[in-house]
Order: sequence, then C-alpha cells, then structure tokens
Amino acid sequence: MAAKIEPMYCECEGIVKPNIVFFGEQLPEKFFTAPKIVGEADLVFIIGTSLKVAPFSYLATLIAKDTPVVLINREDVIPNRDYKLFLEGDIQENIKDIMSRLDWK
Repeated sequence: MAAKIEPMYCECEGIVKPNIVFFGEQLPEKFFTAPKIVGEADLVFIIGTSLKVAPFSYLATLIAKDTPVVLINREDVIPNRDYKLFLEGDIQENIKDIMSRLDWK
C-alpha cells in the first residue's frame, strides 16, 4: 500500500504549493486577459505543449495569421500553420542550444 503524502506547511501556516495550476483548480484571474494579449502579440512562442487541453488550446486559435510563431516542441501542434521557426525535438536541449548561441548563461 502506498504511503499517504501529507501537505507541507510554511511558517505562515499556509500550505506549500508550487506556482502552478493543478487540474480542476480555478485559473488565476490574469489568465482571462490572455486572449487580448495573444490577439495583439507581435511574436508568439509556443513551447512544450500538445495544445490538446482546454482552455489553453483555445489560445492558439487567437493568434493572428500574420503573427510570427516560434514553436519549440516535440511535435507540430497547430496544423496548417507556417512557423517562423520550428525547433523539433527535446525542448530542454533546444533551449540550451539557443542560450549557447546567444552566449546566455
């Protein structure tokens, strides 16, 4: 039988939780401004997603046709989209390569 995992608490008596949204949790309020931001973007990066889970999959439909998109992913996720750049494969390795070429530490 698996051991029950107890939540960790901080000194403020709140539960220690990563800065992410778990499945089924309410999205943060700032998420709901995303459609405007995506629709007005000059450049969009899509990194490490299948875009198969709503509501995030919806955001990709808001990218203007003339907005350049850089995809860093294991697979093409927006059919019939011309990407400005598509770095296929391991995301971490692709990011390391970009950082190296830009001489970023």
